Amino acid sequence: MPSPENALADLRAQLLRRRTALLTALAALDAELADVQARYQALTQHAPVFRLPPELLARVFAHARPIWRSSPAFERVASHVCARWRDIAIALPNLWNTINLDVPPHSPPALHRLRTYLSRSHPFPLDLFISCHNTDPVLDLLLPHASRWRQLCLITSSSCSLSFHNAMHNLDVPMLEYLSVRTNPLQNAGSQLYMNIPSLLPQILPSAPSLSFVRLSGTALWMLQPPMSNIRTLHIEGCRSIYMTQQQFRTLMATMQCLVNLSISQLSINPSQDGSGYNPVLTSLRRLRICDEDSQSGIILSLVDLPVVESLHLRNIEDFNSVPLPSVRSVAFESCPFSTNELWDMTQTLPAVTSLTMDQSVEAFYALLEDTSVQLKWPDLKIMTIYDLIPANVQIFCDMVEKRRNAGHPLVCVRLNRRGRNVLKNKERLEWLCNHVVVESHDAEESWPPGLEFHDPDDF
Repeated sequence: MPSPENALADLRAQLLRRRTALLTALAALDAELADVQARYQALTQHAPVFRLPPELLARVFAHARPIWRSSPAFERVASHVCARWRDIAIALPNLWNTINLDVPPHSPPALHRLRTYLSRSHPFPLDLFISCHNTDPVLDLLLPHASRWRQLCLITSSSCSLSFHNAMHNLDVPMLEYLSVRTNPLQNAGSQLYMNIPSLLPQILPSAPSLSFVRLSGTALWMLQPPMSNIRTLHIEGCRSIYMTQQQFRTLMATMQCLVNLSISQLSINPSQDGSGYNPVLTSLRRLRICDEDSQSGIILSLVDLPVVESLHLRNIEDFNSVPLPSVRSVAFESCPFSTNELWDMTQTLPAVTSLTMDQSVEAFYALLEDTSVQLKWPDLKIMTIYDLIPANVQIFCDMVEKRRNAGHPLVCVRLNRRGRNVLKNKERLEWLCNHVVVESHDAEESWPPGLEFHDPDDF
């Protein structure tokens, strides 16, 4: 039996031989890899794309990025194709100035990515869409670049913190055009009144001369009001645990005489208050959207005068009552289970509608709009946009189209999504419809307000 010393010596010799064999194999693998890389580089250098000058390739990158909707982002993919593409991509600040980032708690890699994008995008304007729980480390990186902010969307799962307010309190943002701050409601707060609505002075961003688009959600409406006098598009998303008085709402609306687009969601207004008071006249407001309200839509519309509003969009509203709005030309219904009587009243409240957008939650409209036995409802209606037409409604829809045509008030255009077109095709009525009206495909979800010149990722 060998001694322990001899056994260890044999084991050492075996390990050395094994190490030598592995190093030899590794050297051979390195040589093979180098040969493959050399041949690959020789091939790719002769590819047409590699003969493009850097300036032209940069323009290709700039055009490709806006239509790239996959993850990872285009700029990251382009920078990993090859060394040449990486050098060009990193040298293009406009490839890195849109930052769409989810920052989980305690995530150094996400913060490192944010720091990288901020560095590579300098000196271009920044479009920031960031979701995080703790805003402090994110703001620590963003604040030195505040002069470059053009769009800022911050979504946080926490309630608004004092440190958040203090960080934004005296910040100058000369380029900022779009601001969206979505916070969670206060936890276990009970019912309480919004304070400082509206604030006499801006609570954050005192100097924001370019700001025209604002969304405040949750407690942000309470604590983070920017300058509001020049706002053209405003989204207010409240929370059920905090309510607003009727006078607060009137005063808030009166401060925004430039307002063109107003979206209101989950805004609790105290209905038991004395409703008397001066209603502000919103002479610039053209589009109004009301979402997710429990019997509040009538209260909201009773507190302001809307002499020139042209478009009304209702989403997830269970009942609706309003003073007459004779200026409304376009109306949209999304998940609104209104009764037939409510829809009848609506045709009286909105007498001049020319464009109707609807889903099947208001399917009773088909019968109302086809009835020619009395005064025809919405005689000026020309355009219908229909989502998810179901087989059971095909016949009454086609009857409505034909009866309005026979009555001398025909539809001009019907816009249908894929499901609606397929249902009509299966029922052999699509060709018939095309012979009576212009039929357009309408599969993409529209932005609100219509004609928005940029993608608003926080609108849902």
